[in-house]
Amino acid sequence: MIIRKKNLLLSVAIQVIVILSGLVMTALLVDYGRHEFRLDLLHHARIAASSFPPQQVQNLVNSPKQNRQNVCEPVWARLHKIQQAIPQLRYIYLMQLVDGQVRFVADSDDPPCRDYSADDGIYAEASTELQNIFATGQPFVEGPLVDRWGNWVSGVAPIIDPHSGDVIAVLGLDIDADDYEQKIAIYRVFGLSITLLTWLLVLKFHFIYRRVRISRDHQAALNRSLTMEIDKRQEVEKALKESENLFRSIFANTAAGVVTISFKGQFLKGNPAFCQMLGYSETELEQMSQRDITHPDDLESSEKIYCDVVRHKPERFEIVKRYLCKDGTIVWVQITGSWVYEGENPIYAVLLVLDITERKQAEETLKKSELDYRQLYRQFQGLLNAIPDTIMLISPDMTVVWANRGAMDQFVDCQNLKTRHCFNLWQGLSHPCPDCPVQRCFASGEHEEQLIYAADGSAWAVRAYPLKDEHGKVVNVIDVCSDISEKIRLRAEADRNSRLASLGELAAGVAHEINNPNGLILLNTPMLRDVLIDALSLFADHYQQHGQLELGGLDYQELRDELPLMLQRIEGGAERIKRIVEDLKNFVRQGEVDLSDQLDLNEVVKAAIRMVDNSIKQATDHFEAVFGTLPRGQGDFQRIEQVVINLVQNACHALADRSAKIRLVTYYDAENKCNILQVNDEGSGIAPAALPHVTDPFYTTRRQSGGTGLGLSVSARIIREHGGQLEVQSTLGAGTVVTIKLPITKEGECA
Repeated sequence: MIIRKKNLLLSVAIQVIVILSGLVMTALLVDYGRHEFRLDLLHHARIAASSFPPQQVQNLVNSPKQNRQNVCEPVWARLHKIQQAIPQLRYIYLMQLVDGQVRFVADSDDPPCRDYSADDGIYAEASTELQNIFATGQPFVEGPLVDRWGNWVSGVAPIIDPHSGDVIAVLGLDIDADDYEQKIAIYRVFGLSITLLTWLLVLKFHFIYRRVRISRDHQAALNRSLTMEIDKRQEVEKALKESENLFRSIFANTAAGVVTISFKGQFLKGNPAFCQMLGYSETELEQMSQRDITHPDDLESSEKIYCDVVRHKPERFEIVKRYLCKDGTIVWVQITGSWVYEGENPIYAVLLVLDITERKQAEETLKKSELDYRQLYRQFQGLLNAIPDTIMLISPDMTVVWANRGAMDQFVDCQNLKTRHCFNLWQGLSHPCPDCPVQRCFASGEHEEQLIYAADGSAWAVRAYPLKDEHGKVVNVIDVCSDISEKIRLRAEADRNSRLASLGELAAGVAHEINNPNGLILLNTPMLRDVLIDALSLFADHYQQHGQLELGGLDYQELRDELPLMLQRIEGGAERIKRIVEDLKNFVRQGEVDLSDQLDLNEVVKAAIRMVDNSIKQATDHFEAVFGTLPRGQGDFQRIEQVVINLVQNACHALADRSAKIRLVTYYDAENKCNILQVNDEGSGIAPAALPHVTDPFYTTRRQSGGTGLGLSVSARIIREHGGQLEVQSTLGAGTVVTIKLPITKEGECA
């Protein structure tokens, strides 16, 4: 009795241990099932996310909601393709993070479906982990969780910009929680079945052990127990068979290639998708290894990766390489695999093989396009930098976005040119220029042109060209500015020369008309002088004889004193007319400039004074010209005369009243071998800030009174052509001294 009781207690203890062990094993299997299911869902999410072209998703995310129809079509097509490839998925969608809120971008369901998520709709139930993926970029699986659409298990993976590394959008794959629990139940049933089977085996052993001790009347009960055990075992086998059939169905029907390989790389079994990818039958694949279908150029790298995988035995591994198909074509594949272990030793590996040939071709095309565009950009940049004009790209807020080398050279003193406003660069203003051609171009969308003057007085031709987006909106303006100061100066000088040429023609006619009667005066004046001398003798005799003589209302004394003076004045006036006409003809005479002619600076100054004599008389009562002894130099008489006239006229314009003086002095500088002319006036003087610019083209302080800013500029150029120097010294309110230095040797220059 005691032995039987001990045997019974031992049997009960063993059964309890078996049951507890079975429950623990079942719990572990359930955890393993959950882990494998989540890994599989996460793996699908990663693969699906990697199939989206980042630029396509970027265009969809950045496009306005009302314009997403065309951009969204390829994304919807890819979502449907993923859903067809993985039938167990219930819901596939794209999300983005906007202002801290998770919003839907695209949905695999159509709008009539009750599970449809509106474009740009807010996902209010978004978890913290879902929001964090936009910052971390780490994929994850969450759930089961309940939202407005039901109870789901979600696999979430980011779509990342390959250039910046930023998360563009997030792809979500949802599986119904009920399906998830059914799959987990398989592992639970399997564990419980093993537990039950073990427990039955223990019971069987216990019954066999007791059978030798029990009587025959218990045999019937034992048979009934065995029958129940067999029935339960059949039920377990049925459940296992259903689980195996489910796995086989998934293996056979998945759109991605799935294959198992041995530890040595030999193919064990491949699904139809993998066989179709390579063109081999399953039987042919079973006779081949990974090495047989790997591209020769990838063999070395593939073997190295495989050896690392075998050595380190990672939980999962990835390989990208090329396969050779049966027909000789090349397929790029992305392989994701994991090892199946028996104890600590790997038995075989399960590989998920994705055809990424299109993606690789797109990457190569994109890479080639990028190289072409980079080369084109460098060529275009070099072309723009070779243009001397100032070229800038202006944004709507009038900020410089880009500038060529010509602009950087123009504004060499400005730092951070690309952050400055164009009106600040050109005019030093804090607000846009009045009637700005760039602003007009933004407003009209048409080409605009305008002539502007910069703060330094230079003239610029500004041309503004609009750059529009696909909707016709002006987004930027190309501002092309050409310095036409020299062009305007040359045009003004050409106009001046044209006027002088016209004046020369007029002067020739006037000289002819004046010289004829003036010649008669000069011709007849000596005869009149002789007649007057004889007449005065007769007048004296008549006066002595008669004591009275009156002609033309003049008595004898007035006739004797005034008539010679009148004749002298007539002759002097005629001579003066002759000199003025000759000076005018010489001043406007056309012909090539010859700097080798002998030049008497004193004669040039005298001729210039005669030309502006009237201006001098109107400007001052105190004009003085002091002529020193000068050696002859070389140069063009008319051009130097033009310079002297300009300087004297400037001096006249500078005087405030007739009491101020103008003084011209010539002398020889023996040390520097130069003839010197100084024009000194007691006028208003020049401000120190303006003094460095007085010889710049178009710079004038008398623009309101008709000044062009060309007089001193042209004069300085003429003096430089003669190898000389023009220097200006001035004190504001005290007057100005302009000094001309001309060398007396052909090849020499003044120091």
